Amino acid sequence: MQESDAPLREMWYLAANGRALKPGRMLAKTMLGEKLVLARALDGSVFALRDFCPHRGVPFRFGRFDGREIECCFHGWRFDGTGRCTAIPALVEGSPIDPTRIRVKRFPAKEVQGNIWIFFGDDPDT
Repeated sequence: MQESDAPLREMWYLAANGRALKPGRMLAKTMLGEKLVLARALDGSVFALRDFCPHRGVPFRFGRFDGREIECCFHGWRFDGTGRCTAIPALVEGSPIDPTRIRVKRFPAKEVQGNIWIFFGDDPDT
């Protein structure tokens, strides 16, 4: 992002019609130069993450979504809707590595009047 792009990011953008995203499904989009994956949890809530596993850079869109967590197709790392890593299958019991310290960028997302909106700036409340 260039400094001149900043004003364009401090607003909500229409990402998709809510009917296009069924519970337990993902939708890949590129908006404002950001590769995103939108997902609808089984409870109906929506979230948006950068479409990029921090382990090896594989896009999440090629992975699986069980309605709660996105699993990267490469090594099975899992992430929740906040962008927090919840599991690294290769870790052995007692490992000093705490997966929850690993995060992927999350974009504020909400559904209003049947449309899914994404915020790209720093403070969605402004």
